Amino acid sequence: MKYILLSLLIATSLLSARENPFFPAEGMKDLPISSNLASKRPRLKRAAITLPDNARILKKVTITYQNLDGSLKSQSITLDHTVDWHIPIFVSQSYGTTPRKQTPPTASSSTAFHPITPFVRYRLHANTVELQSNDKIIRDFILVNPHRIVIDFKRNSHEKSRTLSLQQAPFSSIKYGNHGTYYRVVIVLDGTYHCDIVKQQGGVRITLR
Repeated sequence: MKYILLSLLIATSLLSARENPFFPAEGMKDLPISSNLASKRPRLKRAAITLPDNARILKKVTITYQNLDGSLKSQSITLDHTVDWHIPIFVSQSYGTTPRKQTPPTASSSTAFHPITPFVRYRLHANTVELQSNDKIIRDFILVNPHRIVIDFKRNSHEKSRTLSLQQAPFSSIKYGNHGTYYRVVIVLDGTYHCDIVKQQGGVRITLR
């Protein structure tokens, strides 16, 4: 009887044993295990983050990374720097490689005025546009979607409507339209800005920020 019980115990232990105890059991396959195997993901070269058009100050940069054990951690850098939203923010591990500088679009001369019509001209410089005219300014206001600045001048004009493409950030174009007793100059912007509109002798100066 003792031999029969002993034989049953040995058979039972053989049925429950794994072929190789150094490999994880079926229920352990999903546990995070650190490994020296190379990841199939590509190495980071450079990634870019494009900011929205109303971004002005960079306050914090946070990076979330995954550890060998699969856990996620984050590190942050607190900043307080002004930024130009036209230029992307780059994340890179390329030591000794300087990102190529972006070349701004060809700008109109910052010293010369260019005609919109025979009686109103414009000049661009950085974030400033000046309109030069001897006609009286009736009103100025701002419209959105897209963001644009409207200046109305008093004159009974017969000039045809026109659009001048600028493509010089932050200015996209200048539009002119005749409205009987006054004409309208519309400055179309490439994003959202605060505008300082200052009337001056012989025209108006508009500065964006």
